[in-house]
Amino acid sequence: MSLALLLMGFLRAADLAAAAPATCDTASLRQAIARAPHTIAAVRALAHTFDRLRAGDPCNVQRFELYWRFYGEVQEAMALRVEAAGGAGSRCAKELAPLGWRYVESEAGAHVADGNDWLVRRVGVKLPAAYREYLTLRMRDVAEGFSEDAGLLITWQSLRERIRRWERFEARYPDFAYADIIKAQVETYLGALLTVCRASDLPIDDDVPRVSLHMCALSAPERMPFQERNPSDDH
Repeated sequence: MSLALLLMGFLRAADLAAAAPATCDTASLRQAIARAPHTIAAVRALAHTFDRLRAGDPCNVQRFELYWRFYGEVQEAMALRVEAAGGAGSRCAKELAPLGWRYVESEAGAHVADGNDWLVRRVGVKLPAAYREYLTLRMRDVAEGFSEDAGLLITWQSLRERIRRWERFEARYPDFAYADIIKAQVETYLGALLTVCRASDLPIDDDVPRVSLHMCALSAPERMPFQERNPSDDH
């Protein structure tokens, strides 16, 4: 499954609602979203509602959740339209460009994914610092990709750097609301890296790429989260 599909619900519903004060006024945004068609033009128009909001307001987390849900619904709707129009080369697919979206055809099914940080720059800047950084890292992961059809889409060095970015985030925000989600994703990344490191002495073929030993020389902090939850692994 692609990373874009894995992360589709990383900031949704109950979790985000719980992170915001109970007195947040979201009525006008809810009404605007209820009236909006599932189009790219509507995604762009609703982004303007964040322009007048105070940056860092905790209530913006809940407002973002509402917008993000609609944002994802439009991506799903556009994926169906692009598919019906003929796929990635269609005129409909070109309509994704203003938001940096891209149409992805994969083993897991065709979908529309973020291809840049438009969401962060346009709306995420109004979120509190920790949430803004979290969204920035997540959108970077989605844009870069991770795996598809049993193969990695990024280099091993890029994967190690990604792990370190998330570990630095965990160190800065140890009590972040989505700490468990982050730990689970880091374990997925570590699992992929350590698996190929254990197999690096096997013959080169399409399924088992060879990597140099220094790429597999993970530091103790890098290994620890994965090893603690997988004590049977022999590292």
